[in-house]
Amino acid sequence: GSGKGWVSSSYIKIGEKKTSGGGKTSSSGRGDAKLASVSRAVANEMQTTGWCAKGVNTAIRRHYGYNAYGNGNQVDDYLISNGNFKKLNYSLNEALSIPGVIMTWEKTGTTAGQKYGHTAISQGNGKDSTCDFYEYNTNTKSSKRTGFKCFLHNDYV
Repeated sequence: GSGKGWVSSSYIKIGEKKTSGGGKTSSSGRGDAKLASVSRAVANEMQTTGWCAKGVNTAIRRHYGYNAYGNGNQVDDYLISNGNFKKLNYSLNEALSIPGVIMTWEKTGTTAGQKYGHTAISQGNGKDSTCDFYEYNTNTKSSKRTGFKCFLHNDYV
């Protein structure tokens, strides 16, 4: 209601966000399972490769209601300046185990990737991510990717 009250910290779990139905957003209580789901839907619609930032930007816009402009190298700049996202100090394997983590790489092994980088959203299963396509076993494809950064919306950190 509108009254003030106190709660013991033993009842508070950092990293959990309750949904309107009272349930956690993911089984682990960490991450943004809804963003992961939205990004899968976007990937299913696009089913292309080469437009990773467009897929990630579309998922962010649909889920959060604001645009993350730019290519793979520019998405991370937007996330930092937006103020609603926290940069995480996680390894790729850690990021892949949390749903809804936005991941960026400064460079990849392709010609376009050397210029534009790559960006994707973790599916939280420890291996897969989505952008404009579903990428299975992202951690095995990252050997030619450098400059890894990852972000999570402040509500889910």
